[in-house]
Amino acid sequence: WRVTFDAVVDDRDLMESYLPAFEACVQAGAEQVMCGYNAVNGVPACASSMLLTDTLRSRWGFNGSVVSDFDAWANLVTTFHAADNFTSAAAMGLNAGLDQEGGGNRAVSKLADAIKAGLTSAEQVDKAFRRLFRTRIRLGMFDAPASVPFNQLKFTDLTHRHHQLALQAARESLCLYKNQGGVLPLAKRGRLAVIGPGAVLGQLLLGNYMEPGVQPELIDRILSGIGRELGESVDFANAVQRCGQGDSVCDEIAGASVHFAAGCKAVECPSQDLFAAAERAAAGADATIVVLGLRYDAIGDCLNCTVLDPPERCAWSGCESEGYDRLNLDLPPNQYALVRRLREATSKPLIGVFVHGGVFALKNLKDDLDAILDAWYPGATAGEAVADALFGRYSPAGRSPVTWYSSADDLPRNRSNVSWYAPPGYSYRFFGGQADILFGHGLTYSSFVYENGTADQVVHGCAPMTVSMSLRNTGQYDSDEASRYAWLPFGCICRNLNYCSRLPARGSCPIEEKARTQSKQGGGAAVIADQQVLFDT
Repeated sequence: WRVTFDAVVDDRDLMESYLPAFEACVQAGAEQVMCGYNAVNGVPACASSMLLTDTLRSRWGFNGSVVSDFDAWANLVTTFHAADNFTSAAAMGLNAGLDQEGGGNRAVSKLADAIKAGLTSAEQVDKAFRRLFRTRIRLGMFDAPASVPFNQLKFTDLTHRHHQLALQAARESLCLYKNQGGVLPLAKRGRLAVIGPGAVLGQLLLGNYMEPGVQPELIDRILSGIGRELGESVDFANAVQRCGQGDSVCDEIAGASVHFAAGCKAVECPSQDLFAAAERAAAGADATIVVLGLRYDAIGDCLNCTVLDPPERCAWSGCESEGYDRLNLDLPPNQYALVRRLREATSKPLIGVFVHGGVFALKNLKDDLDAILDAWYPGATAGEAVADALFGRYSPAGRSPVTWYSSADDLPRNRSNVSWYAPPGYSYRFFGGQADILFGHGLTYSSFVYENGTADQVVHGCAPMTVSMSLRNTGQYDSDEASRYAWLPFGCICRNLNYCSRLPARGSCPIEEKARTQSKQGGGAAVIADQQVLFDT
């Protein structure tokens, strides 16, 4: 379906809702852009001069190259039938601004024929050639191998700098959605129960499209990080490594201060056979951490589930993958059941740690869990990053980049070609139901005060507008603050488009944020924090 879908969208939707994220990537210095499988307003994206030349290069100033998604250039013939043959397709893509064919070579192999037929020119080929080779030159591919530092790197050449970058990424991805009664951060005393296979699995933490050859010992499991914080032994750490080697995990690991009970043999949690042991661990602990979420699989092969003919078990597989559509928004049912049983087993703090890519319905998790820390797929430093947040070494400050709906029934029935503005609208701005987690929601361990706000008095046409404010940390923890702000078009009766800007706030010293917002034609801007409009022009 993705290779035939035509996204019908008006100019306003395209410019205000869909393109800003892509423009932000270009302005941040992207070297290459990929054109997608779908069409936009009847024109395949890989044949759209409006997208690849007028918007990407002329408006945004992009000087890198464009590659097609796998076989998307060939799809101009095979799925969209926009071209009669690959010779025509070669010219169509090249003339639109496409430089490189991803996948096979059915289109680019016909470029010589397209030139002979007068469908394109050698000058167009030269443009694409220069764009592609500019990148290769920047990479040093034509320099003496010994003079290019990258050529000397080995897979095992990991440095402290690499580790710190991975740790920073994992930490800054953490989102704290609930912290009832301030149960987090945890004190480093007493006995802790850790439940769930995601606590010991390694490859799971890397998500899909990961490097399959990563050495298991280089992946810091969530349980390993927790164990280190509570002073567990090397034997405990080695047991964690052995426990999570495959897709299924061991039943239990008992340490001096940490008791791991799997609860489920795998993420899909096919049975409740291990629930009783998990309940006992929780009942004997001062606090319980349960790791929940989804799992990835090979592209298009989620436990051999297919979209066209899904086995019954695919509905509860908890699997997500490219080329596979989930059948609902639920976790595997036994994960919900496990949390309910843990809640009945203990009145002490019950903390959920989520590991996943796509979102899921919370159901009883909303009430049964005292705190919810979302790690997404946190990468190879997961153990250290999650433990830092759980025990207060680091204050999570992420905000949810998506809306968490409570059911697939809350999604529009026809999710194709729905306007973001025409009634009933689309996305979080128009959703009238009760979402589990709102877009942009996220807590920290600290508190903040916004003050001394100023804004340009005159904004007109496409002139930039500058707003500034002071942000003061009034809490007990050093923490970043993701300031929420919105773009408000003048005369617009629609809901706000929300954005976040992450700011470091250490101690009680005020820092100043200056947000430079490029207003659209006839537009305006506002800055929003905690649902309160600070500036509105």
